[in-house]
Amino acid sequence: MLSLPSLPERLFCPSVSATPVVRRRMLLQMVGAVGLSSVVGAVGAQPPGPTASTWLHRASRLGALAQRMAKLYLQLHLKVQPDDVKAALSASQRLVQATLDDMTKVSWPADIAGHQAQVRKQAETLDGLVLVPATREGATAVATQADQMLVATEVLFHGLERLGKAPMHPLVQASAGLRMRSQRLAKSYFLQAAGQDMAGLREQRQADLDECKRIFSTLGAATVTNTSLRTELSAADMQWVFFAASFGREPDVRGLRAMASASERLLEIADNLTLQYEVALKDQRGAGTLSPP
Repeated sequence: MLSLPSLPERLFCPSVSATPVVRRRMLLQMVGAVGLSSVVGAVGAQPPGPTASTWLHRASRLGALAQRMAKLYLQLHLKVQPDDVKAALSASQRLVQATLDDMTKVSWPADIAGHQAQVRKQAETLDGLVLVPATREGATAVATQADQMLVATEVLFHGLERLGKAPMHPLVQASAGLRMRSQRLAKSYFLQAAGQDMAGLREQRQADLDECKRIFSTLGAATVTNTSLRTELSAADMQWVFFAASFGREPDVRGLRAMASASERLLEIADNLTLQYEVALKDQRGAGTLSPP
């Protein structure tokens, strides 16, 4: 039996995160009311401990980690807090590897196994690129590869949704989307600072900014709430102000550092929100006060 704490669920290096790892592990042990056992069992497999929502969370998080790795590589290229960046990049690589390794312990249907193999292939390519000393050419290659891995993780995510017949709740999906977009937006900022104005970059940046605003509106209007969620949402609102303001700053040393710090903090808060919404929704379903999405 696979236990959830076997995964290093923490996204952040200790110098960046203020959230105790014990809290995060306890949340992950609580999330997910619907297992894949009945679905996967139909094809002769019995999944281990993680439930449907946990696998969806991990698949979604892989895309955010891909964007984070590209962002961190660009910081190395621009020499923005390089010592902290190396630790964070290494932690991201280990978490991607651990997540994929745990997925291989399940006898998935052929299509899911194929999607997972494609994510691993893209992750291994990205790993190889970020190991090369940071250069202008390398920055473009890493950014492009991170996007390819993101596409692969989205295919895996939707495959898991179809398999479990339990789509991710819109509130969880919104906060998970904020998690990924915070990193893609920061990556975009650093690409521009590095003089790499790739095709479609500005359009994607504006679309991500607009989507983040929509996400904040959705989460702010949600009736699913508790003290912890209100605290995290308040922190997210405040951090978004700093994050969005960073896009109006010149990419000088102070501007680059401001974006680096704001993007990491917003990632942490969005990750907390994703987990806490899963817990809150599980509790409400159990109390019979919320219909399944």
